Amino acid sequence: MQSSEYGVFLISYQQFIRVVNSVSKFLHANQAFLFIDESHRMKGGDRTDTGRQIQRVAHLPIGKLIMSGTPMPQGESDLLAQYSFLFPNDGTVDATSVKDKIKKIYVRTTKNELLDPEFFPVKIFKTPIPLHEPQKNLYDLIRSEELRQISGIGNNDKKLYRQLGKSYMRLLQVVSNPSLLLKSVYDFPDALREAMADKCQGRKHERQDTAIPGQQLWHQGPGFFPVQNGRIFFIAPQNKN
Repeated sequence: MQSSEYGVFLISYQQFIRVVNSVSKFLHANQAFLFIDESHRMKGGDRTDTGRQIQRVAHLPIGKLIMSGTPMPQGESDLLAQYSFLFPNDGTVDATSVKDKIKKIYVRTTKNELLDPEFFPVKIFKTPIPLHEPQKNLYDLIRSEELRQISGIGNNDKKLYRQLGKSYMRLLQVVSNPSLLLKSVYDFPDALREAMADKCQGRKHERQDTAIPGQQLWHQGPGFFPVQNGRIFFIAPQNKN
């Protein structure tokens, strides 16, 4: 993990637990901020592995930020571990005082505020990206019953393509990276095999900047915060299909 190579690091809770020692060394050796999304996941504190490992690095960043839409899903005591992460040296906090203490430092942004163009103007930039020929052939077979009937493919392949066509997530996988279907498909018709082979033959670099839209967001992170000569570590939940 080279401190000069990247400015933003994004890691899931599951990954963080496995490499907490490496993260600790990095935070110790570099001026870095630590941002945590869905911070209520640490609410168990020392009673859970997630809570324990996050508290281990609480004293290392030069700045910290926690975010959650449901900071206390079960009660005010859920705030204790989150507050202790921000202020690990405050030995006076307890279940009766934590709510008042955290009120002084939290900021709430409502959905209406986020959608208000006056406060958060949104600019959408669209970049059309054509599908490669094998990828386009696979997509058409999934979307078109007529094409399936005249293509000469077997009944099992037709059935598989129909099933894939019923899932919006599977269609997104096809147009971004067909190899993502490996997790859910056990039979490999010719069109699927050709699309995956085409993706692996040096062409994936043409689409990697758009295959994961969120990737751009994380790299723009420093522009939204007063970060100078520092690094950002971002812990967030891992998306599941």
